[in-house]
Amino acid sequence: MHPAKAFAGLRTMIIMAKHISVKGVVQGVGFRPFVYGLATRLNLHGWVCTTSSGVEILVEGQNCDLEKFIRSLSLEKPLLARISSIQVDEAPSDPSSSFEIRESQDEDGAYQPISADIAICPDCERELFNPKTGATYIRSLTARIADLVSRS
Repeated sequence: MHPAKAFAGLRTMIIMAKHISVKGVVQGVGFRPFVYGLATRLNLHGWVCTTSSGVEILVEGQNCDLEKFIRSLSLEKPLLARISSIQVDEAPSDPSSSFEIRESQDEDGAYQPISADIAICPDCERELFNPKTGATYIRSLTARIADLVSRS
């Protein structure tokens, strides 16, 4: 086998980790369940989390699967999602042996656009009315509404 082909094959087998930040209309459109399904389909490990400014993903696996995952974020995204940017950075390895959806995180002063023309998905509705996580959403929504009102 030619050394270049052997190296290329070895490169795809190396386990790597990436931190991915996705910005745009990615809340309330089924984006986290989509990411979860994509990661588990590609046998990747890590987590996905919605923040006040977008979606954060830590994903680990073979390089070829990571490349497919990153491409598929845009190509297979939920119909109502609108991605304005995807930033990919190298990350330290995560010892996780599975992929999980983490609770949403509030970030002071950060907001993401939400599509006003759709109903909330069932998973998001359950999280919104969960006593442990709902307060975060209410604070974020109230702050966003106050910000919009102050600009008009």
